[in-house]
Amino acid sequence: MFALRIALLSGRYVATAYNDRDRAEWPPHPARLFSAFVAAYGEHAPESVTGEDERAALEWLESQDAPVIVADPEEWVARRSVATVFVPVNDAGVIAQPERERQKLHEAIELLDGTDANVRVTAERNVTKAAEALAARTAKVIAAGTVSTRSELKAARILLPDGRERRGRTFPSVTPRIADVEMRWASADLPPEHVAAMDRLVRRIARLGHSSSLVSVSVANQLEAPHPERVWQPHTDGSISLRWVLPGQTQLLVEAHQRHNQVEPRVMPCSFVAYSLNAERTTTPARHSVFDTNWIILSRTDGPRLSITAAVGLARQMVRALQSSFGNRGEPVPELVSGHQADGSRSEQPHLAVVPLPNVGSTHADGALLGIALVLPRTVPEAERREFLRAVAHLENDDRELSLLLGPAGTWSLERVGPEPARTMGLRADTWTRTSVEWITATPIALDHNPGDLHHLDPVRRAAAFDAAEASVSNAVEHIGLPRPRNVEVSRSTMLAGSAKPRAFPRFPVATDRPQRVLVHARLRFDEPVTGPILLGAGRYLGLGLCRPLRSGDA
Repeated sequence: MFALRIALLSGRYVATAYNDRDRAEWPPHPARLFSAFVAAYGEHAPESVTGEDERAALEWLESQDAPVIVADPEEWVARRSVATVFVPVNDAGVIAQPERERQKLHEAIELLDGTDANVRVTAERNVTKAAEALAARTAKVIAAGTVSTRSELKAARILLPDGRERRGRTFPSVTPRIADVEMRWASADLPPEHVAAMDRLVRRIARLGHSSSLVSVSVANQLEAPHPERVWQPHTDGSISLRWVLPGQTQLLVEAHQRHNQVEPRVMPCSFVAYSLNAERTTTPARHSVFDTNWIILSRTDGPRLSITAAVGLARQMVRALQSSFGNRGEPVPELVSGHQADGSRSEQPHLAVVPLPNVGSTHADGALLGIALVLPRTVPEAERREFLRAVAHLENDDRELSLLLGPAGTWSLERVGPEPARTMGLRADTWTRTSVEWITATPIALDHNPGDLHHLDPVRRAAAFDAAEASVSNAVEHIGLPRPRNVEVSRSTMLAGSAKPRAFPRFPVATDRPQRVLVHARLRFDEPVTGPILLGAGRYLGLGLCRPLRSGDA
């Protein structure tokens, strides 16, 4: 067995959750520890012989499965109340650069594009001189001596904390009862050739998460049986998603560092692993809906901003594009895509759901559509799945981009989201599919049956209509293979930040010769955790009835 022990030296852990800036991460994600290892490697002569040994040790570690984590359960940790603190930014852009030297530098750099060798030599000499002049001016401002001009005084003040721009920051933290965390790989033994390198790396890790979250990391040679309630196990039906590494994680992090250089915003590459606490494990796995959790996600890269209320129209255009992909190749549109049998009647089996993904559920959610998810049934035969994937690939160009015509609104450019998690939470499948006991609609449910007038002035008749609507929602939940909810709360208003009221959505269905469906939002509570996605009602294949799972403590 290989194990790492993390001692929280201050007794607390300060790290912001990847999907909630106001919530602390707990337990520490294994991928975050791995990033700390890579940082320790990168900051200490990575090109040396010892650096190469450390790189080999990291590549061994990234090849292992996600570890078992020994850490306090949620109910054992205290969470600090989050308050926004306005603090000076760490880097104010160094010093205000004198305009004359900066302009010289830009002009010299532009000349480097010249093809004439003499011009290039002269330009390179000019760049060197301009850079030296700029450095000299900067050094003068930093020097301990006095400043002589107003611009130099302003530049010097930017270096001091009280002269820097202040930005709002939050520092969520948790204080566990036991300030030790272990990560254990039961089926792995550290090869002898990596022992020395691993020992050097762990000694150089001083923090995990925020700089105030000081730690001491060590290779644990003697392990005791942990308290059962402190064991977090990777488990297919676990209700907690933690981050572990992707294949080639070390190289991915090195390349990411070269791109952002500790300045640009970045997202840690990772894979999501379902975990479960031993104390909450049951012999009965979480129930799944009929829809698959393995999505094809297309992110909008260009085109008009569309509101959540345009979800159905956008989904219809995507369906038409997929159908044309088969038609252009002279192939019949399969029932999986059309939703209709060969004789034109409706399919009796679950089929493709085209789900526009909105920006909802966060403090600054605006309801804009971020992209589209193509969601297949879990039971689709492998041959049909491959045929569908070929149809999607047929719509993409060589750069895996797809153009979707939107009529008078213009064109959307879409790009398939790769294995690295999207920076935007709404474009991550686990945002919509993770296991939970409570769910809220992002887009309203088109009820399968008319419940009556939800706006009736007579309170008795209005209450009867709401009861009928709740029963219709419960039936829709059972229809997609999930247990009947313990409680359904129906609303004519929004229930999730960024969403829109049902009356703001267009008529569904669009065809006026078909009866109009009643649209409602709903909150669902189950007696047991269930795994999504949850798509409900008559519009579930076109983006209506999309539900978002809630974590414990979410509104």
